[in-house]
Amino acid sequence: ALTLLLRLPRISQQTVTFFVTACCWVPETQCRKCRHGIKLFFSHCYPRWPFSAQKNILFVILKILLLWHTYSVFVCVCVCVCTHIMFIFFLSLQVSMQTNVPSLTFMLIINNTGIPSAATLSQLSIRDSVSGLTLQSSSGILLESGFQTFTKDILAGTLIFFYPQVSPNHGLHFVGFIVAFVVSFVMVCIAFLISKIVNNEVDPEYAVYNINETSKEEAAFEDKIIDIFLYEDPQNMYDALENLDMSSLLHISTKLESYRVLIYKDLIAKLLRNLKVTSEFSPAAEKRLKSVLNGQLMGMEGKLKEEHVARMAALAAEFNLETREEMEREHRKVAKEKEKAEQLFKHMNQQMALECNVLLDTLHKLDQRHLQHSLLVRHEEASAKVQRQIMVFRRVELHKIFFEEVEEMTKMGELEKNVAKKLLHVYLSRQEQLEELLDILLANQRSILGERHAHRQFLVHSLQSLRNLVYDVFTKATAQVEKDVGESLFGKTTNNLLQVKQKFEEALSREKKTLHCNLIKKEGARFMKRQELSVIHKTSAECQDLVNYLNCWQKLLLLQYVELGDLINNLDEEAAADIRKVIMRLVQSAITEIKGIQPKISQELLSLGLPRHAVQNIGWKHELITGALPEAQEKLHKEGKIAVKVLQKTRETLQNQLDVEVKEQRHKMYTKLYFLSLCKAQLTLSEDDLLKMKLEFQNCFSQVDKCLVLPKAQARSRLQGYLSEWRREMLRNMEHSQSEIHGKQVMNSLYKIHLYEEEKQVKDMVIEKVLVEILYERANYLKAQEEGLAVHITAFQLQKAEKRVRTLETYVAILNLQSLLVEELRISGSMTGPTLAEMIHKHIQVCDKSFFNFCLFVQWTFTTLGYPVDINKNKATVCFCVFAGLKCF
Repeated sequence: ALTLLLRLPRISQQTVTFFVTACCWVPETQCRKCRHGIKLFFSHCYPRWPFSAQKNILFVILKILLLWHTYSVFVCVCVCVCTHIMFIFFLSLQVSMQTNVPSLTFMLIINNTGIPSAATLSQLSIRDSVSGLTLQSSSGILLESGFQTFTKDILAGTLIFFYPQVSPNHGLHFVGFIVAFVVSFVMVCIAFLISKIVNNEVDPEYAVYNINETSKEEAAFEDKIIDIFLYEDPQNMYDALENLDMSSLLHISTKLESYRVLIYKDLIAKLLRNLKVTSEFSPAAEKRLKSVLNGQLMGMEGKLKEEHVARMAALAAEFNLETREEMEREHRKVAKEKEKAEQLFKHMNQQMALECNVLLDTLHKLDQRHLQHSLLVRHEEASAKVQRQIMVFRRVELHKIFFEEVEEMTKMGELEKNVAKKLLHVYLSRQEQLEELLDILLANQRSILGERHAHRQFLVHSLQSLRNLVYDVFTKATAQVEKDVGESLFGKTTNNLLQVKQKFEEALSREKKTLHCNLIKKEGARFMKRQELSVIHKTSAECQDLVNYLNCWQKLLLLQYVELGDLINNLDEEAAADIRKVIMRLVQSAITEIKGIQPKISQELLSLGLPRHAVQNIGWKHELITGALPEAQEKLHKEGKIAVKVLQKTRETLQNQLDVEVKEQRHKMYTKLYFLSLCKAQLTLSEDDLLKMKLEFQNCFSQVDKCLVLPKAQARSRLQGYLSEWRREMLRNMEHSQSEIHGKQVMNSLYKIHLYEEEKQVKDMVIEKVLVEILYERANYLKAQEEGLAVHITAFQLQKAEKRVRTLETYVAILNLQSLLVEELRISGSMTGPTLAEMIHKHIQVCDKSFFNFCLFVQWTFTTLGYPVDINKNKATVCFCVFAGLKCF
């Protein structure tokens, strides 16, 4: 590296001094280290310049300075020393003008102090270019034309070598560090401040819903179907699916309500932003209202969450207590029946007693499962009612909080009254659109869940059929062995078959554990990779129209529902396919082992003296047994085709139900028309009164949605109740018709078990009855909501009429008092004619102003109802309204 410090001479001073610090040139083996040192030096001095640029700039400056000076001298120094040795050249040049020809005198001093390794200097060579100059005296050697060389032996003086001493300005470095630190700290603070401002503007106004936060929860919830596929008892699979479907409805209902609150906050923020853009709302007032609303909403959500947790905990405690009591009662009943059965078994033969005992155990299991299911559906119905009540309360409170805060700001003068009324009208209209949006989301989500449930039933049916195939294979093999093999070989052969079956079950258990872990990991990874709903705030920031904004929400949520539904269906299908592959592989292995048993049986039979043709016949029968798997697979394939047709038909039915439900949800507009009819009948309503009526209507309108959970929970509970009542009725009839005969215990058990099996056939008829009842109750609920709204409006009108009657009575009393006072003043002579005329004129002006305001109100009323009226051209209509108002009084 080369650093050049140049002190430029004045004209009178004919001395130029070069102070050069240079890294020595070393042998070829040390060139890399020298180049590395050069890079380090320039990186320290000029860290932002590349090495090539630094070197080029340095030599360009050197060349310019030497050309600028009249007397340029180029000195090339070449020194061969040991590694890492550096030295200082002090080159002094003196120009003498005293003679006719200018002369130059060079003096070279090489200083090196404090370095013991200077003694290792082996050679010093200085090569000087003297072309164009006349040498007066020199100790150098002219080896070639234009150059003279100085060696160590020729040069006089003492040679001392030292490492380069760099004396950086530490004060300047410290000041630079402080300045850089302060500047960078200020810039970071500004960046954080800007980020905070942007986040504060985006986060409260436009909520960002990122389902990445709930992907793990979704994956954990959907993992339950894998547990059902792998570990659930085949007899309980459909009941477990029903329970899982109910849990899914409850989970999705909670998510939909969270979407409602999320979109509600976005609408409020967007509504206030639009007012601020139109300069109808100051930024300070907007910020204050938003902060107050956010605080109120957070407080309300906290209270509702605490209430929900407390009520659900109370329900769980009550359910656990009831379950414990019912199960204890059931255990006592079972113990009593077993004790009674043991007394009867003493009078029976052993075979009949064993059969009766097996039947009793089966019946007790069925009774216990029925009792648990009854308690579960009752608990689900109670939980659904609690959730529905909290949802309805939240919706009413949201509207109430907004109206109260706007009214409070109007009273404080931060919001003009006309702007507040406009804000409330727009708010109510957008809330109606929000209800329509949520109705569409609700209908689509119900259809998706129904399709998912039907698809899972199809998969469960396929797995059950496969397990029945495995059971048939082992059953047929055991039965054939029992039929064809003698008593001497039956035990040994049966033990071999049992070993094969036990080995199959153990292998299946191990494979299930491994498959369970793999499927859960696979589902978790697929859930985390799915497309997320996380860019809604960007769309909302660009969208100024609230209607388009709601449509954007609708499209995004519907797309998300469809993608999530397809993902879950695909995962279920893949999980069932993996389970089928594992079972079929193990079945093939078991059949191979069963085939290996057949030669051993034949050898044993031949050793016992059985004819060879009989042994061949038995082997042929066993080959038929082991070859029955392809036939069973063909049967499974046919059943699968039938199940696919049923699934397709179910999907078509669900699509038709979706269309019908969307139409039914649109019938809610009839309720809105009914409300408008009521408003048209109230011609004397002020704008404030109309807002109150609209608020009450919105509260009712938000409660008439078709709930996702409660109808299903009520249907399950009532269905279970009807089936229990039907079973009790059938048992009573059986007890009345049955005579006292021996073996009654066995017959009762058989009949009760038969009733449980017959329930599946009766269930279809009872379901229709339950659905009709639920539809009838919903119609009554809608009618009750309409009547409640009408009652509220009637009560409001009665209060208003009573208030106006009192006002009219007060006004009449004031007029009578005024007449008496005027008459008294006229009689006493205190009031002259001009004074009386002036007073009457002022009274007429007040009446005209009141009439004009009333006409404006009538014009606003008709315009609101869709019938614009010009008060200047339709005075007859105004007079009619005045007459109608007087009639109301």
